[in-house]
Amino acid sequence: MLKRKHNDTMNKVCTFLFIILLAPGSMLWGTHISFTEHAISTSTDGATDVYATDMDGDGDMDVLSASQYDDKIAWYENDGSGSFTEHAISTSADAARSVYAADVDGDGDMDVLSSSYADDKIAWYENDGSESFTEHAI
Repeated sequence: MLKRKHNDTMNKVCTFLFIILLAPGSMLWGTHISFTEHAISTSTDGATDVYATDMDGDGDMDVLSASQYDDKIAWYENDGSGSFTEHAISTSADAARSVYAADVDGDGDMDVLSSSYADDKIAWYENDGSESFTEHAI
């Protein structure tokens, strides 16, 4: 007879976070943690993804977004005090679905990657070091 080692992790009382997706763009948190909403933008049309990273190398977290109805890939520059300025990277990502940042070309600045549904495109937006971007289809 084989004995299975009992894993009592699930039997321990622990606090965990669960998320219930209610509708696109909303969620319910399942802990007693309190959050305060700070709107970064109220003009995105159908936001589908966000990603936080330091795009301009100034030490604070900026935000990238993909929005499907306005076909926009944008980055929101954090001024260090929690105020953000929108910069459109692309307005032709047809039904933009996702966005991510990485130094794709190894030149020391953050480039942007996106996927868009209606044009079946994965794009790389090359950052020239001055936060000006050139699109390359992958």
